[in-house]
Amino acid sequence: LKPGRGDLAALLDVKPAFNLADLCLHAARLDRAMFEKVLVQHPCNVFLLASPQVFGGTRVVSAQGVSQALTIARKLFPHVVVDLEDCFHEEQVLTARQAAVVLLIVRLDFTSLRNARRILDHLRELGIAEGRIKLVANRSGQPNELPVSEAETALGVKIAHFVPDDARTINGANNTGIPAVLKAPSTKVAQSIMQLARTSLDRRRDEWLGA
Repeated sequence: LKPGRGDLAALLDVKPAFNLADLCLHAARLDRAMFEKVLVQHPCNVFLLASPQVFGGTRVVSAQGVSQALTIARKLFPHVVVDLEDCFHEEQVLTARQAAVVLLIVRLDFTSLRNARRILDHLRELGIAEGRIKLVANRSGQPNELPVSEAETALGVKIAHFVPDDARTINGANNTGIPAVLKAPSTKVAQSIMQLARTSLDRRRDEWLGA
């Protein structure tokens, strides 16, 4: 959900023939067969619904199309992960409201925390329960970053997960189109990302069980 700026197709080194804009253009007759045709499969068995790669495609993306795509995706797959652009456009808001878990990625620096505070306030105004919002500190462990205690005090929320800074591993993964969890699974950053995924999936499982 980052029309014109989405980079997941490039990072996964896949070349989708269709994208979210194509789906939204035909939202009135969208069905499972059409939805599956728009997806592109990565060798690790992740299926990607790519964002439009041209800025003109941003005008085509609609809340109706996104809503229908989410409905079909949740029937087809056990887990659906959405990369949001913001939390105020209609299609982004409806997606956040449906999410079992909202991961808010922050850096331990003043600018990032200031923005995170504003986003947290806005998410609450949208009626998204605080318990569904999880803070993730990205690239933690850098020199001169703010102490975790200060960051949590400023945000009024505990940081749930830390992804360590490892530019070498992440840059290598990004530049080769091989996810870090596949390219370097034994590194601390890959292990951290996998643990974050497990924690998020456990949260979804608990909701299914009524916990």
